[in-house]
Amino acid sequence: MEMGDVCQVCGQQCCRKTEKFGRIALSEKDFLRIEFHVKEPFARRFHSKNGWIYLMELRDEKCTFLRTDGKCSINSFKPLDCKIYPLLFHYSDGQITFFVSFRCPFHHQVPEEFIEGATQEAQKELVEWSEQNLKGYSEIVSSNG
Repeated sequence: MEMGDVCQVCGQQCCRKTEKFGRIALSEKDFLRIEFHVKEPFARRFHSKNGWIYLMELRDEKCTFLRTDGKCSINSFKPLDCKIYPLLFHYSDGQITFFVSFRCPFHHQVPEEFIEGATQEAQKELVEWSEQNLKGYSEIVSSNG
């Protein structure tokens, strides 16, 4: 389940104002999947204190893959971060904790069925993430909520 199916319409603020909402993080698996389809540079590897993650490049503060009609040009293979937003996670001591980002204008109205579905989808994908990606994500992305 993607938030687009159930969210309030806010004009894709999370895609249009990516610096404000937090950078889009990609695991190595996400990066390789997108790279297979997209032949131009779209992300760079970012190292944190304990791990690393790819961060999506921006174009005029917007997601590189946001089309002028407001649709995602990589919707069928977009990264987990986009699929589950505004749900984020934090990894520590082998445990993953999920939470709703306060940066979403509708964070207090996110339906419970979305949170449950996104959590399940994330749990399925996160088993394939490296510990370095989990740590990098937690330091870079979820620390900014």
